Amino acid sequence: MSYTTFARELVLTGELDPLYTMLYRARDVKGDDWVKKFCMYLLMFYETEGAYQAAEVADFWDYVEAMYPTAPRGSERRYFRGEAGVACYTSLRAQGGPISAFQIPVQARTLPEMWGVLNRLKIVGFGEYFLLKWVDLLNNVFEADIDVSDLPRMLPSPPLKCLKTIFPGNTPREGLDEIVSWISDLDNPFSGHRKCGYSEAETVACAIPSYLIKGKYKLGDDIAKYHYQLRAHPELTYLLPTML
Repeated sequence: MSYTTFARELVLTGELDPLYTMLYRARDVKGDDWVKKFCMYLLMFYETEGAYQAAEVADFWDYVEAMYPTAPRGSERRYFRGEAGVACYTSLRAQGGPISAFQIPVQARTLPEMWGVLNRLKIVGFGEYFLLKWVDLLNNVFEADIDVSDLPRMLPSPPLKCLKTIFPGNTPREGLDEIVSWISDLDNPFSGHRKCGYSEAETVACAIPSYLIKGKYKLGDDIAKYHYQLRAHPELTYLLPTML
């Protein structure tokens, strides 16, 4: 499968990021506040069952503190432990409830401004990868419209490495622009209210090594993963893209 065909299939099947699709749709089922609590937990632990339970409780931060020592972490947040993790959730808790904490980045209209907001509020524990996750959740789930035009110069290591591999000699912006050209005619698979752009191209660049170069995953694996993880909550699995 060519890179171009693969990129388009990621978008058209919903494999691009099925969790964003589910969360966007869950706003009509669970309500915006519930989804924001789910997202806030997800940004700390990157684990969906814990996010579901945290979204259900009244005392969100007390739940986080109680579960912190033993709560499962997704591989992307495997280092969210010890004093560093405590410092992260403590800095978020200082901003108020989980809903207001999750919405902090909307004070910024661009990615560089987000660094300024987090630094000013002394929020710690968010490097480039999870900063972009935060923006993606706000933009794709809640249509916050934070400007991501600076994304090519703020890429995390995985997509940057991919771009250097498949577009040797090109700048990151040139490589990302090339991927955008493959999918810019397609509606994003979350809300469907805008065409694909830098955010989706960055996700494609993250996926190409795992799916095409190393062959660790096949199309549909991410959708199936979340159907399995959320199997105890059919009201959410119903909102995921259809399994391939």
